Amino acid sequence: MIKGKKEGVIAILFSFLLLSIFIISIIPSASASTILVTSYDSDTISLLDTSNEEIKNITLKGGPSRIALTPDKKTAIIVMNNDNSIVLFDLIQFREISRINVGRKPNDLLIHNNNVYVINSNSDEVVEIDLDTKTISRRIEVGKKPVRISMFGESKLITSDANSDTISVIDLEKWEIITQIEIDGEPGALSSNIDNSKIYFVDVKNKELREIIVKDYTLTNNTFQIGRVTSDNDLIVGNKFALLSSNIGYRGEVLLFNLEENSWKSLNLESKISSMDMDNGVIYVVSGKNIIRLNEETNIKKIFEFGYEISDIEIIKETYVPLGDIEITNEDEFEAEGEEALDESVPFPWKRLAILLVILVILGLFLRRSTKFDEEEDKKEDNKEENKKDDNKDKEKHKKENLEREKDNKNDSEKEENNIEKQMKTQKTKTKKQNSKKTSKKTLQKESNSKTSKKQSNKKKEIKLKNKEVENGEEESE
Repeated sequence: MIKGKKEGVIAILFSFLLLSIFIISIIPSASASTILVTSYDSDTISLLDTSNEEIKNITLKGGPSRIALTPDKKTAIIVMNNDNSIVLFDLIQFREISRINVGRKPNDLLIHNNNVYVINSNSDEVVEIDLDTKTISRRIEVGKKPVRISMFGESKLITSDANSDTISVIDLEKWEIITQIEIDGEPGALSSNIDNSKIYFVDVKNKELREIIVKDYTLTNNTFQIGRVTSDNDLIVGNKFALLSSNIGYRGEVLLFNLEENSWKSLNLESKISSMDMDNGVIYVVSGKNIIRLNEETNIKKIFEFGYEISDIEIIKETYVPLGDIEITNEDEFEAEGEEALDESVPFPWKRLAILLVILVILGLFLRRSTKFDEEEDKKEDNKEENKKDDNKDKEKHKKENLEREKDNKNDSEKEENNIEKQMKTQKTKTKKQNSKKTSKKTLQKESNSKTSKKQSNKKKEIKLKNKEVENGEEESE
């Protein structure tokens, strides 16, 4: 019986192990993120913890909008549209560190090699700010009304110049314009692929995602039709896939493009969307006063509500592990449908291995404890069995003794009954003999009495005869 229990426990543990391995291999872990949020309308900076949905707010005057994070993600650089500055914001202490005046109507920014590059839409320029000295080190004029900026390789910047219908390419080392690409449209969000062979940009006017070959900076005919977008919509590009936030009518959609196969699919939302960020396979999009979390692999949507219009978001920390254990960073890689990353490197799945090892250790400890418990139970059961056997032996002995005692008592009782019966028979025989003797005696007495009576009767008769004879004789004599 105990052996059967052991086999059952082992079978359950083995099944649980197989189930754990299966779950780890096919099901992504839950997502928990820390997200920085800006609101231009309410002059608010917020920190959202998606694990418990807590929101921490602080007022930051000046119209906070676009965000960029330092590589250590301890400091955020925030564009302040209304006071022509950027703010260095400490994410650990959650406070403003300093404010730097950058020019007329700053709009977008990025961080590269300890420098911040900001576009000023009203002065048609890009400025470079040294984070060590917190001062502007260089300025360069680009096309009219630049609205978006992106890094191109390690030494070039690209800007979308909305009013001149151009994309400017800046050499950082020489600090000069290499070229301005005319697009016959209105450029919005833009990004290069990982190997920097192509530039992709959103044509706001023609509602297209378009492609530029970097080798000679020429436009190709490879385009994708998209919904309605503005300069606030975001584009993330890898080598094979691209991701874009856009709108159709009063609904939003996140478009996933396969750049090699010229195919696409969409994740539809019920409301309009604008800014977007992605980390480790999880997408967060801004929809008015809400942030929506999307997971393309599991099609899980989660809405986080704010009481104000949101301008931009930036993921500070994302703990989700995507399928295939492919690490995905915001500007470098993107994985669609859990199949492959934009670059071709697939790192070793340390996270899943660690999780599996933890499960194995827990199972080992549980099995060891279970085995020890089973051994103790076995001993207890053995002792119970021994005690039971002893009890059974005692019971059998007592039973045998009782049977023997009952048998002896029965024999004694039978003997006694036989003796009593014998005595009764003897007594009966004796009584019978005595009665027989008495009867004989009586008979003899009766016979004797009869004889005596007869003798007396005869004697009386003889006397009577004699008397009669005497009388007769007297008469004769008379």
